[in-house]
Amino acid sequence: MSAEVVVFLSPAAVAKSRRINTAKVLGWIHSGQLRAINYASRPDGVPRWRIDPADLAAFDEARSSTREAN
Repeated sequence: MSAEVVVFLSPAAVAKSRRINTAKVLGWIHSGQLRAINYASRPDGVPRWRIDPADLAAFDEARSSTREAN
């Protein structure tokens, strides 16, 4: 039985895939809109954010607009 490997995304990778500035992704992280994990060597060091694809999908779902049928 093999374990599923989850590839975490950097803020720069998310920004590049969406054609936006990395600062926008970092803003979503800092505001709490987008969940990310800090993999920095020290908790008080420079953050090294990584985003689980499932958290990115939840972020997209929360921000998606839906159109109600009349």
